[in-house]
Amino acid sequence: MVKHEDFLQSVLNANEGKINQLEKLVEKKEMEYNFNQLVEARKRFDELEVREIKALINLFAVKRAQLDETAKQLNENVETEIDSNDYNDGKGNDGHL
Repeated sequence: MVKHEDFLQSVLNANEGKINQLEKLVEKKEMEYNFNQLVEARKRFDELEVREIKALINLFAVKRAQLDETAKQLNENVETEIDSNDYNDGKGNDGHL
């Protein structure tokens, strides 16, 4: 009897974990949807609930970090291109990368 209860508890715990993951995924998708609605001016900021606003603040921070990382990578690529053009065989740069 005890083993059966232990088995059922492990099944329950596994299902709770899956449910938690799905809830987080739904919340993430909902926040991305709200973010896009705000960007496209289809929804006003004052139409959001406090919970949504807090989640959007976190999403804004993530999006900003992604933008900063992309900008950093682009700058590194541009610097690499410029450095490689400095060492060409004496030909001038014709304005193309």
